[in-house]
Amino acid sequence: MPRLRMGRIMTWPKPVRRLILDRAKGRCEGCGVPIPDDVDIHHRQYVSRGGKSVAENGLALCGRGNVLSFGCHGRAHSGQQGEARGWAVHSWADPAQIPVWSGEAWWLLNPDGTRSQLTWDEAAELRALYGMGE
Repeated sequence: MPRLRMGRIMTWPKPVRRLILDRAKGRCEGCGVPIPDDVDIHHRQYVSRGGKSVAENGLALCGRGNVLSFGCHGRAHSGQQGEARGWAVHSWADPAQIPVWSGEAWWLLNPDGTRSQLTWDEAAELRALYGMGE
């Protein structure tokens, strides 16, 4: 079911939503706690920043973002904390090139819904290139 956010209906195409939920395997992609199948999918590059509803721009995070901020979804909307983890992406950046911190490792999210683990050095290089916070 679409969610109402700041006067707009936020939807994810069903096939893309399924890719993201399959990648998450029933767990928050931030902290690993169990999440329901109807979890709000988070836009890493916010729609207000030009973000699209594509697999590499979506994360299945626990909690809620925006107005009722809590859980990992709330942290994703908390400025530097979200940006430092790759959960929030600037308008000028490509979400597919921004590493995501997920539990114990850095990952790149792929358009096919999979993810590729990065070494610490690879992640550090990309983070420096895109000016991601510590």
